[in-house]
Amino acid sequence: MIVTSLNELNNLEEILINTDALMAGCDLFSTINYQSFTKDELKSILNSCHNHNKKFVLKLNLMLHEPMIEEFRSFVLEFLDADLFYVTDLGALNILKELNLEDKIIYDPNTLICNHLDALIYSDNAKLTIGLSEEITLNDVNKIASYVNKNIFYKIFGYQQMSFSKRHLVSLYLEENNIVTKNPKGIYYLKEETRNELYPVLEREYGTIIFRSYVLNLLKELKNINARYLFVESFLLNNKQITTVLKCVKAILSDEMTNEEALRIIKELDLQSEDGFLYNDTVYIKVGDTNV
Repeated sequence: MIVTSLNELNNLEEILINTDALMAGCDLFSTINYQSFTKDELKSILNSCHNHNKKFVLKLNLMLHEPMIEEFRSFVLEFLDADLFYVTDLGALNILKELNLEDKIIYDPNTLICNHLDALIYSDNAKLTIGLSEEITLNDVNKIASYVNKNIFYKIFGYQQMSFSKRHLVSLYLEENNIVTKNPKGIYYLKEETRNELYPVLEREYGTIIFRSYVLNLLKELKNINARYLFVESFLLNNKQITTVLKCVKAILSDEMTNEEALRIIKELDLQSEDGFLYNDTVYIKVGDTNV
């Protein structure tokens, strides 16, 4: 099943034609939103999904703090007809389980689940879909999937989160350097002195997120990824790019297009894309260690 995040309302209909499920949220309880939707907008998106016989995924991936718990619970109770709930925080997971929604949960703690033993801790105790780390190899992904009956959520396209801080790092930098700028979307780009790449930076009330400089593109191995949910993250992609990627994904899965043909089409979208850690394990090299 293809899951796609929604950037803006103006491309809702076109995305619904090319995906199986749509994910949307608001900044109050979720992160990485190009547009934070109101409660009424989310209900309208949910209705549109169901009118198109598509699933609606409510994004709830913010880390909860004590004062937020009751408001979070009340928010969820207004969306009991959502098909799936995407959460990152273990506290949010437990609230959904208390509400008897465990068979609708996608639990994705980002980088934490890297082996099948971790995955089994959650899947043995609940009917959860597990989101795996994006920094493990394809072999590891499929090994884990074999232990949890392919019940995993995995990103196949989109920008990858590299770091998160609760501090407002951009605002602190601007204040320190007496820089005045208007940026209602809170999206900036970071360039290191010794590198040419630009790293997207998102600053919102909940903190600051830095992304990798490239777009993750796993279409080359699409049919070899044993996941129940294949996620296309549309953040920072324009309407043409999102639609083209989704059409290619659908065509590959239905054997209407080869991986090579899809990659040639994606290459024309003016996106720097890479396959991330698909084939190579993450290795940290100590400073001064030359024996590698």
